[in-house]
This record gives sequence, structure tokens and C-alpha cells, in this order.
Amino acid sequence: MLLNEANATGEKKLPTQSHRQEELTAAQTYAENLLKESLQNLEEEETDKQSFMRWELGACWVQHLQDLKKSDKDKKQGDGKEKKKTVNKDVKETKIEGLGKPLKALKHPKNAVDASGKGSSSGNKSLTDTTSSGESQKVKPSSVEPLQGDCITSENEFLLKDVLLDSAFTRLKDSETGLHQKSPSELIEMALKFYDEVALPKLVADFGSLELSPVDGRTLTDFMHTRGLQMRSLGRVVKLSEKLSHVQSLCVHEMIVRAFKHIVQSVIAATSDMRQLALTIAAVLNLLLGVPESEFSGSSPAVHPLVWRWLVAFLKKRYQYELTGQHYDDVRKYAILRGLCHKVGIELAPRDFVMDSAFPFCKQ
Repeated sequence: MLLNEANATGEKKLPTQSHRQEELTAAQTYAENLLKESLQNLEEEETDKQSFMRWELGACWVQHLQDLKKSDKDKKQGDGKEKKKTVNKDVKETKIEGLGKPLKALKHPKNAVDASGKGSSSGNKSLTDTTSSGESQKVKPSSVEPLQGDCITSENEFLLKDVLLDSAFTRLKDSETGLHQKSPSELIEMALKFYDEVALPKLVADFGSLELSPVDGRTLTDFMHTRGLQMRSLGRVVKLSEKLSHVQSLCVHEMIVRAFKHIVQSVIAATSDMRQLALTIAAVLNLLLGVPESEFSGSSPAVHPLVWRWLVAFLKKRYQYELTGQHYDDVRKYAILRGLCHKVGIELAPRDFVMDSAFPFCKQ
């Protein structure tokens, strides 16, 4: 009986739906304050244009230069073979056993002799230079420019040897690309040019030919990192993929996921009471993915106005991409939620979330 009495007196009342919404609203206000502070800092900071490059880009660059050199070599060999075939064909036409030379070869023998004589005289004339006094003077080629080029090349090699390991410099030299003769500033300029003019268009071309077929943000990230491409180039990938709507949609989703990741991580880091962590995460997810009841109009996207302002500013600063309301209306919120949980490490209870409501998430 005492046990039953203890249970009766110690029984806790379950929180009502209105009480849960009050808790979520209070936690959401806390997340909104952090978002306002982040938006202010985002508007004040300058666009980051650092020339950071992944090491995979260097490997792809060297491979690209080697392929170009090989293709040029094969082309020259092919042209040489064609020229040799043409010469052999002409020889066969002029030399016919038992009949001597054809009439075409004997038609104007004098002109052929004159042409050969003119060629020899012009060749001899090119070796001498007639002065105003009538004396001929031999022309000597200038060797100053090659010497200066050799000095610059050797200086660049010494600069690279100072910053690279001996084994790395040897591999670079053995690649036969000539990169070991460039200065560090020239290498950076050439690498950025390769990144903009070759690497990014080649990625989009492979997407179009279905040689690469990303199905979600994780595979898209793997494809880009394997080629040494930064995820900050997603905005440019969208612009290059004008005829690939599925690639554009995937890139927009990935940019939104990466943007929301910063907000969720900031809210988690600012939460001191771990007992309120689940409630805080639910509140920030409602703020990012829920549909506001009173602050939403039909002409604007179905998202909180503060979240929309922050998202547009973030994508413009980090990805140089102008997000429009039409693009956001096509966003699949479940895909955003899945990518967000994967990147932040959030585990949700399996249930059907009503994404069209103001509070699709709550503390269990």
C-alpha cells in the first residue's frame, strides 16, 4: 500500500501540447537571437577570396599536362606518317620501271633548275648581310636572351627546392611537364587558371555525359574532392550546369544543407544545459524547416523571414550564388533534413514529420 501511495503521490503530469509549444517558442526565440547576431557578422565580413587549393588538384593538373603532351606527340607522329606516305606516293609516281620519268616531270625542267638556283642563292644571301659600303657581313645570332632565360629557370628551381622535399621536387621534374622551372607565383596563377578553365568545366561535362552521376550531397562531395575542387565552387557549378537541372537542384540542396549546418552547430555550442539540448535542437529545426503561421505571405518563400535573409546572405558570401524564391520553393525538406542530420550528427526518432506546420519537431 505504501508503494502504491508513493506512486500516486509521486506521479508526474505529462506536459500538454500548449506547454510543449511554449517551450519550443522560448527556445526558438533564443535561436533567433543567435541568427540575428550571425546575420550582422555575415553582412560586415568581406568575401573570402583566398587561393586555398587541395592537393588532389595538383595531381589532376599534372595528369592533364601529361595527357596534353602525349596527345601532341601522337598528333605529330601521325602528321609525320601522313607526310611520309605522301612523299613515298610522289616517288612511286615519278619513278616507273621501264618507262623512265613521266611527261609531267619532264615538262618544264628549266623552271625546276631556276627554282633550285634561286633557292640556293636566297639561302646564301640569308647567311650574309650587305652593308651600305657594299661589304658583306655575317649575321651572328644573339645569345643574351637564352642566357637570361636559363638564369631565371635555375633561380625558380632553387626557389622550389627550398620549399619542397627532394623527393617531391624529383617527382615533379620527372613528370616532364616543365612545372619545376616555374616560380611559385607562376605556379599559383597557372593552377588557378586550370581550376577555372579546365577542372570545373570538365566536372560538369562528366555530369552531362553520365560518366559521373551524383545521387546526393555525399556523392557530390566525394566527386568534387577527388578532383581537388572546393565545395565553395558549388555556385559556379550551378551556373555551368544550365542544361542539367538535376545537377543544379543537387548543388542548391547541398549549399542549403551546409549553410544550415553552421546555425545548428552554433546553437548546440551555445547551449550550456545539456538537459535542454534536445529541446534546443528541435526549436532550431522548427525555425529552419518549419512554415511560419503569421509572418509568411504567398509572394515570399515558405520560410521564416529572418532565416531567408540569412540564407541569401550566406550563399552569396560563401558560394557567390544568388538564391531566389523559386529555387527555394523546389527544395525537398526531407533531403535537407537528412543531409543536416548526417553532417551535424543528429539522430531523430522515426516518425512522420509534418513539414508544412510551424512546429514539425518537438522534444520526445
